[in-house]
Amino acid sequence: GQVFANYIVDVQEFQHDEKDRSQFGIRTIITSRATLIEKARIPRGATVLRLLPFNEEQRNKWVASWNSLNSSGFREHGIEPLKIPASSAVLELAEQPLLLLMLAIYDSYGNPLKGQKVLGRTSLYSELVSLFIHRECNKDQAFRDLPDNQQTLIVLQQRKRLGLCALGMFNREKLSITDQELQ
Repeated sequence: GQVFANYIVDVQEFQHDEKDRSQFGIRTIITSRATLIEKARIPRGATVLRLLPFNEEQRNKWVASWNSLNSSGFREHGIEPLKIPASSAVLELAEQPLLLLMLAIYDSYGNPLKGQKVLGRTSLYSELVSLFIHRECNKDQAFRDLPDNQQTLIVLQQRKRLGLCALGMFNREKLSITDQELQ
């Protein structure tokens, strides 16, 4: 119900605090499902947009724009342009603008959407979390020097750690958790 009703106000306060501490302001984008945002307190001056599902023409324009803007990167990394498979599960995800962006990011790592028949939100989120963890770990030369199977184990360990953090925050009804609370 009201557990996280103030989260947008908290973000706004964070923005004001940061503006006072530095010369740079912070812009934020908060995404939410309609059922959750209805329970949130919206600060004065906040801009709220409702992203409606894309129809086929809008989705195709978005994909064409994505492919055009990323064409040099695709060529450089041997990635094919984004093509949304005709499977109903993936098409359903691609109707939502934010999920389409997530599909595009997911596919930019070796085109895993190619030939994909079934992909749900949970699988998509899971894959994106793993890709994020791998990308962050890959910044460390010692990680890059490890064999693939050891890299995979480290990514799985980091996923478990993130899961424990999430569970700790959920149980405490908080949006953050300290090292001491984790211990």
